Parts: sequence; structure tokens; C-alpha cells
Amino acid sequence: MQQDRIKPQTWTIEGFFSASHLVAADVQRDYQWTKSEVATLVGDLFTHLKSHPERPGGPPREPYFLGAIVCTKRENVYAVYDGLQRSTTLTVLLAMLRDRVTEPALADRLNTCVTADETRPRLVLPPPDETLANDIQPRGATLNGIKGGFFGRRLAIRDNRNQIERMLKTRDPEEVNALARMLLEDVCIVVMQIEGETFARKVFETTNMRGLPVEAHDLIKGRFVQFANSDAPAEE
Repeated sequence: MQQDRIKPQTWTIEGFFSASHLVAADVQRDYQWTKSEVATLVGDLFTHLKSHPERPGGPPREPYFLGAIVCTKRENVYAVYDGLQRSTTLTVLLAMLRDRVTEPALADRLNTCVTADETRPRLVLPPPDETLANDIQPRGATLNGIKGGFFGRRLAIRDNRNQIERMLKTRDPEEVNALARMLLEDVCIVVMQIEGETFARKVFETTNMRGLPVEAHDLIKGRFVQFANSDAPAEE
């Protein structure tokens, strides 16, 4: 069955990003998220943090679900067919928090989600634009502004980096630390791993082009709903 070729799994942000390498599938458009979209995401995360505070000895915080990533996998490298915009924004947010939290151990955990080591970032975007690799992912890089060449991907990353910085500056250090812990531990994504690049390409086309048959989209949606109702635990 075609549906058996779709394997959904829920991950925490830390569980997925700290153990994976992501690349853009060749069908993916370039990074285009706007300041408004980033402001909405970060605002929603702060709202969830405030409305679901941690209580010592109490029940775990209710998870915040951030949608799905559709990908194929070879070894531990995921080719992202849908969800690259979200993955890129999360990488920028993780790096911004890493360079601003006041707890060294927490900064190390965040850094592990951004880079595997000094030479290998977790998310690699296609060339020639290296803004993410040069101005965001290296440790300490987000403390400097992004200068020059303001168009395309570089413009989007610069604007969204600046938007996140403005929002973090309005919060006290403990709240920033708490947001970082929640992002790592309580924000979840569903990774929809698809067997075969041809089928993954079909899923991308049917979920991103209006007016076409949506059989593959229906399969993804059906598997997502089935999995969401299964109470499957998130991977740490």
C-alpha cells in the first residue's frame, strides 16, 4: 500500500535537530518567511510559555505542536520536501537563543541543534547564498548584525534575525532561558518520512500546486491524522 510508504514520528525539537542533518530537496523554494510570520511564531511560543508554566512536582507542560516536516531519509540525512521554511526559521531562533541565554549548559544544548561541530551545520541550504552558514549558525555569530547584499534569502534571514532580536530584548533573561528550555523540550514536530524520492516529489507537487489531483496529499493527511490520534510519545 502507498500509505505504508509514509512513516510519521513525533519528535521534540531537541530530539530531532540534535541527531539529524537536513538538506533542501531540489524542489524546495528558497527561504521566504516574513517578519510577520516570525513574529507570530515567537509570540505564540511566549504565549504558550506563559499559559503553561512549569510547576515543580507537577505534570509535564502540554506540548506545543509545530506542524509536520515531509522528507526522505538516507542514513541520518533528511532531504526536506515540505517544511524547509519552518526548519530554517527554527534554526535562526535556536541560534539566537543559544547566543543569548545565560546558562552555559543550556547554550550548549541549543548549539548542538544548530551545528554538529564547528565545520558541519545541522541544516544546509543550497548555494550560492551562505548567510545561514556564515552569519547565523557559528557560535556567537548572531550577536553581530548581517551586513551587505540585502536581497533574496539574505534579506529574509536578516529581517527575521532582527525581528527575533527585537522580541527577545523585551524579555528578562530568565524568561529567555525558559523559552529556550521549552523550545527544546516541549515543542514538537511530526516528521513524515517518505520512502522513495519519486513519491516524495509527488507529495510536494500535490501539496504545493493548486488544481492538481491530491491523492498523495490525502495519504499524507490521513497518516498525519491517524498518527496524531495514536497518542504516540515524542522522541527525546
